[in-house]
Amino acid sequence: MSDILIIRSFIIKFIGIITLLSQITLCSSKSPDHQTYTKLFNDLFSAKDVNGNKIYNPEVLPIGKSDTPSPVDVNALLYANQLLDFNHETQALSMVFWLTMDWKDERLAWNPADYNGINETQVRPNNVWVPDLQLYNAADDNFRFGDLTEQVMAVLSYDGTVSWFPMVPYTFSCRMNLHYFPFDYQTCYIKLGTWIYGADTMNLKLKSDKVNLNFFTKSNTWHLVENYALVNEISAPRYPPNENQLFTLQDMKFFFILKRNPVQYIINIVVTCIFFSIICAFSFILPFTVNSDRLSLSLSIVISVSVYQLVAMDVIPTGSDEITILSWFLTLLVFLIMISVLVTLFSMVLNDQTHLKLVPEWIFKFLVEGKYGIGRLFRINKCDTYHCYLRRLKLTEEQNQELDELILQEDCEIIKVIAGLQWNLVTISIDRLSMVLYFIVMLGSIIWLLLYQDLDSFQMKAAYERIFNDVDGLKLR
Repeated sequence: MSDILIIRSFIIKFIGIITLLSQITLCSSKSPDHQTYTKLFNDLFSAKDVNGNKIYNPEVLPIGKSDTPSPVDVNALLYANQLLDFNHETQALSMVFWLTMDWKDERLAWNPADYNGINETQVRPNNVWVPDLQLYNAADDNFRFGDLTEQVMAVLSYDGTVSWFPMVPYTFSCRMNLHYFPFDYQTCYIKLGTWIYGADTMNLKLKSDKVNLNFFTKSNTWHLVENYALVNEISAPRYPPNENQLFTLQDMKFFFILKRNPVQYIINIVVTCIFFSIICAFSFILPFTVNSDRLSLSLSIVISVSVYQLVAMDVIPTGSDEITILSWFLTLLVFLIMISVLVTLFSMVLNDQTHLKLVPEWIFKFLVEGKYGIGRLFRINKCDTYHCYLRRLKLTEEQNQELDELILQEDCEIIKVIAGLQWNLVTISIDRLSMVLYFIVMLGSIIWLLLYQDLDSFQMKAAYERIFNDVDGLKLR
């Protein structure tokens, strides 16, 4: 038992000694401090040559120390962060991006052993050389990266690698095709490129042929369905006095295919106007004795749709010369409602109770009594007015009176009644025919509008063609 206690005491003392020694070792080891970082910064940026000039100049391109300097490879990757706004009138898209870039600058390399193991440090971008990237298709005055150099630090690694990842809010122009609104796709791109350097001095490379969307905040109005990243090379004349010589200019194009969310437009505009049209369609089944109320209903709906169309124009884009399919749809509904008003006016004329002439026989057979006419299709012979008409004819036959003889008589009360019933039957047939045609055209227009929602593949194909036809001398890195 005593041996076990002795062994346990020895183990505890041994562990204590090891712990004490490790603490002494950690305390004695040197860690980077403020003075070490200051020394590193001064050695990199304040060192001078024998002539008293600073060795590092941030305005000089880091093309290397060899006799045959190679171009600076700038590796870029774009992160999309947020879609802020898409202005239809100015056709400008506002988004927030992170553009990560890294390149080698041999003048900024150091030995970590000389600086207590410092592998990297952070400096202001204006202290180092940075690519002179410009936004070629800017829609405002924010087109230079230089305006943001004081906001995001650059990271220097001991091997001379410089990394910079500024967050940039950009507003860039985007030509819109609004024909398919509100089921439209829009293809937009940002064009970033150097203003001075050619491909022989600064070489742009993409880390990926896609924009990184890991940190993208989704928008309720627009859905980012696809994106592409491309490096484009074009030949351009040099600056004077060497304008006769050509050199290669590079730019990076980041394409975005955006799809509009049509739900709000369908609910707030399309469905409401469809309800107005359905109410107007049912005005055709009102009895001919209330034509004035029917006309009032149709005119009230016309006014309602017209006022609602003015309100809807505030949300329908007007920044394009093309007429949207939603505008065509609303115009068609207004046209249908106006046609219903004209049919109502025509019915009022036919229902005039002062008719002294019977309906022509061929019209009456086609619209009311014909075996293969509209009357049979709409079962006019089942309505109460037709039965009243038959009873009146039967009463006339029982009195041994012929219609042709009654027409020649001055007392035409019987003819007025029979003619009125005939014209009423014709009006009922016309109303039912108009209601069927109205519903057919209205449903056809609704189906026509909704079919545009299924043209995704067609619009995506057009977007692809625009992307790959818009790039001259395409070169994917």
